[in-house]
Amino acid sequence: MSNYIRIENIDEDFFSLHGIKPQVYQLRENGNNLKSKLIYGGKEIVLHETLDKGLTKDVILSYNNQDERFESVYKAEQRAADILRS
Repeated sequence: MSNYIRIENIDEDFFSLHGIKPQVYQLRENGNNLKSKLIYGGKEIVLHETLDKGLTKDVILSYNNQDERFESVYKAEQRAADILRS
């Protein structure tokens, strides 16, 4: 898990938005890069969010050595929830 920090209150937020409750870990690489690791049902997804002036510039979802790019965190989370449910 390296320097990722468990953020339990985000589990509840994710559940209220997407209907599943993964374990959420975060790693702030610097002021403009945040990685979130979602673990659920033996699956692990990493969301790499790039910020510009505090706002999301883009998000890359990584799963099974494949990357998908999104313009919003919510859309990336929706995709992550779909993958984690499958």
